This record gives sequence, C-alpha cells and structure tokens, in this order.
Amino acid sequence: MNRFALDTSLVMAAVLFLTLVLTNLSYPLIWEDESDSVMFGQRVLRYGFPKVHDERNTLYGLKEKLEIGVDPDTDAYTGAPWVNYYVAAIGVGLAERVDDIYEKTLRLRLPYSLIGITGLALFFFSVAPAFKNQTGSRRRAGVVFLLMLSISTSLILHLREARYYPIVILFYGVLLYHFIGHHFFARISYARYNAASFVTLFLLFNTFYPSFGVWCAGTSVYLGLRALRSEGRIQDRALRLAKENAPVFLATAAVLPLLFYFDFALQAGRWFDQHDSTLGAYGMNLWVVFYNMMRFEFLAPALLLKILIVAMRPGQLPAEQHKAVQPLMRVSNFLAILLLCYWVVVTRSPFIFERYFLTMGPLISIMILIDGNLLVRLMRARPTGSATSLPAAAKFVNPRNMLALTGLTAAALFFVRLPEIEGRLYEMRHQYKGPADYYIPYILEKYEHPEELVVATNYAEPVLMYYLGSHVTIGYYATNLESDLEIQPDIIVPRPWKQQINALEILVARVPYTVKSFEVKNQMTNNIPALSPYAPGGLRHRYKTVLAATPREQTKIFERVVEEPRSRDN
Repeated sequence: MNRFALDTSLVMAAVLFLTLVLTNLSYPLIWEDESDSVMFGQRVLRYGFPKVHDERNTLYGLKEKLEIGVDPDTDAYTGAPWVNYYVAAIGVGLAERVDDIYEKTLRLRLPYSLIGITGLALFFFSVAPAFKNQTGSRRRAGVVFLLMLSISTSLILHLREARYYPIVILFYGVLLYHFIGHHFFARISYARYNAASFVTLFLLFNTFYPSFGVWCAGTSVYLGLRALRSEGRIQDRALRLAKENAPVFLATAAVLPLLFYFDFALQAGRWFDQHDSTLGAYGMNLWVVFYNMMRFEFLAPALLLKILIVAMRPGQLPAEQHKAVQPLMRVSNFLAILLLCYWVVVTRSPFIFERYFLTMGPLISIMILIDGNLLVRLMRARPTGSATSLPAAAKFVNPRNMLALTGLTAAALFFVRLPEIEGRLYEMRHQYKGPADYYIPYILEKYEHPEELVVATNYAEPVLMYYLGSHVTIGYYATNLESDLEIQPDIIVPRPWKQQINALEILVARVPYTVKSFEVKNQMTNNIPALSPYAPGGLRHRYKTVLAATPREQTKIFERVVEEPRSRDN
C-alpha cells in the first residue's frame, strides 16, 4: 500500500472514530453522575471552588448526611477530588452563552470528549517510536488503533460523558508518553520525565485516586523487577530504583495530606462496612473486569499474541537480533504489568463499575500494536531451516497462518460486538429520549419562571437544579430531609428508586396535585454508558427511547393545584 493510500486510510479511520464519538453529543439530557460534575462546575465558576451550599440548594453525594465530605471552614465539598469539577466549569461557562437546553448539553460534554480523544492520541504516540524504522508501519498501526477504538462501543459511550473518565485517559496518555519515551526509547530527558510525571500524577490523584494507585503500583513493580535483575550492589540498585521511580515517590508524598482533607480513608472504610468485602466478592469483581475486557475490548487477541510471542522463543534469537527487539519486549512487558495492576487494584473496590477500569481498553489496544509488531519482527528474524528445532506452536507462526488467524479474530470480534455497534449507529440517526427529556422541556415551556419553583424528587436532583434553576428538595440521599419535608413543592418528580419515595408520597398527600403523564417509561436513569450485564443495579445503556407499555409505567410528575382567589362578588 502506497503512502497516499495509507494517509487516506488513516484520515478515514480518524473521521469514523470522531463521528462515532461526537455525533448527537447533545442527546440525551445529562443524567445523575454528569449533573454532579456540572453543578459543582457551576459552583466553581461562582465561588472559585465546589461549595456544598448556596442560597437554595445543597450539593452532596454521600450517605453520611453532611457528617463527612464537607470542610467546616469553607463549606467546600470533600467527598470527591476536584479536577473533574474545574473541567466541568469550562463546559458550564460555554453553556451559559446559549438558551437551548440541548445546545447547553453539547457544550457541557464537548470539553470532556475532546480531552478523552487527546488522551487516546497520546496513547498511540507513546508507542509510535516502535514503528519508526519500517516504511508505512506507523500509519498502518494508526489505522489499526483507530479501527479498534471505533468498535470499542463501551469506550465511545464513556467518552461522551461530562464525567471524570476522559480526564483519567488524558492523564494516563501523558504518563505513558513520558514513561515509555524516557525508559524505553530514550527520547525524553530525565528532568522532563520527572516534572511532567509528577504534575500529572498529582492531578490524577485529584481526579480519580484509584487510578493514581494503579500507576504507582504498576511502575514500581516493573522498575523494581528490573532493578532486581540488574547487576551491582544492592545499595546501588536501590538508589537507581529511587531515581528511576522518583515521580511516584514525590507524588505520593505530595498527596498524603489530601488523603486526610478529602476523607478518602474514612469513606473507603464506610463503603467496605456497607458492602460485601469478602474474598468471594473480590473474586467476582475480578471476573467482571475480565469478562468486560474479553467481551467489549480486545483481551482475547492480546492473550493470543502473548502466547504466540512466547512460542517464538525470542530469548533464543542471535544477540544482534535479540537486541533489536528488546525495546518492544520491554514496552510490552511494562504494559502487561500495568494492566495486571489495574485489574488487581481497581477490583478491590466493594463495588465495580465499567468507568473504574475504562482505561484498560486502550492500554490493551496499544499493547496489541506493540505485540503485533514484535511478532512480525520475530517471524522475520527466525533463522531459515530452524523450523525443526521449534515447538509446534512456533511452527504455526508463519505469514499465511497469521494472516488467516488475524482475519478470523477480527471477524469474530466484529460479530460478537455487532449488537452494540448497530445500537450506536441507530442512536446516531435517531434522537434518544429518557424521562428527563420529557418532563424538563415540559416544565420549561409551561412555567415562565422555573427558577422560582420548588421541585421535589428522589433521584438526579442536580439535573433539575441545572436545567430549571429551581430549588430542589429531598433528593437521593435526602441530606436535609427534615427541613425539606416542611416545604410543600410546586412540582414532584418521582423516579423508580426506593430511596425517599415515601417522603414524596407524604408530600403528595398533603395538598391537591394534578398528574401529568408522559409516554416514556419511567426508568431509573435518563441513560447510562454501561454495557456490562454485571453493571450494579442492572443499569445498562439504552440506544432507543423506551416507551411505556402500560399507563402504570409512564413517567409522571405532580403539579400543585393553585386555587384561584375568589372574586368580591362571591
């Protein structure tokens, strides 16, 4: 394939992936998790930090009823780190310039999508030097990478969220670029590696701290094993390890005070007390991640490549040829260790969501690029006439068999993923609507000043705060339940969660309300990016609007009846 054809293929693959990510980014309206980011981002613009209280509403996402997660001196929210909220402030600022709620939603999500796309580009550029000596191989690798991303529907759906996941991908891209560039390709100086890694690790901790722990564990294990295998006195090797892994040691020291400020240890302890934290539960989490990587990402071909590479016995190559493939082998081994640490560390959570291990998908993809290139080099380096000395698995590894196996694997992966690929293509051509896409436009159209309303709900209260600007009471965690029950709302929005539904029933019974019904089914979320059948609560992504099959299933809101004042004639 000539250069023009490769360039054309690369551009087409990039356009395909960008189209899959960005099309209909404005649909549907944000859901609970996104609204947490957005409303705290709004507070950042207003106060300079994510403040829990303002004149009317309380933003709080823990069960502890304000016992923890709030700084008593500043009223700052310490239930989660803040980088996500400062990124959200960018989209909130852009959204303030328009009135249409779907245009607002587009602007809320776009910064996150662009951040995630940039991170994925850095994933590729971190391993791109491995292909520099082969004509057109870098472009071919780029095409393969983009095509893998294009059928990673789980990744695509999460990149379309105003949430922390794309930020984690960006920071991992930066870390990979500098770690691999410094340790394996010698193209990044020690000073730059230290500075960039330290800053990125600090920001990563303040985005999603488990991913910080994964990186620290993965790099420490890899560099530690390398130090053990190296020659010299143990003191010299320890000093060399401290120098090579300095960003991890420095960043860990820098974030220790934040562990106490953000109450992470206390929160984690309470979560483990409230959920099953036995060895069996941990084993189930390990299985869930393994299943997702096999079903929705590329773990199967990655494992196949590893088996074939081991079968080729790269350690038995002549010295010069072995030296030529060593950088690739080291990068591959590092990525494998990092993935293993991701699998072991993140699954220690008492519950597991796809977003926790989203970064594993693109890590597997770049490892496949490296291992595929390595396998090709090993096949070319195998001495002629040596087939009889190779094991049966290695004898299988020849260009014709590998081409056939690659084609079969690609076809199998595409067939297995066809339902979600078709679903994504459908929602690109049709506007999906969840419950919030019905009742929020209705309220905005009917009430001239929705910001003057009091709205009670038992789920996704920040969604109503953002789009309506209303005073929203009760909420999922019912942080101010006693005082909220003293306020009679103008509108009540019940959602099918058990939490606080009794409180809404008490409010409905006090004064007359009329019921407004919508044809959409009242489901637990407006939508969600998760695809796994093991998603907590059984919550999975919906590609099509789900209409109610019976009146009982319809989404309903209760509007308070306002009695007209009697005339003097009466």
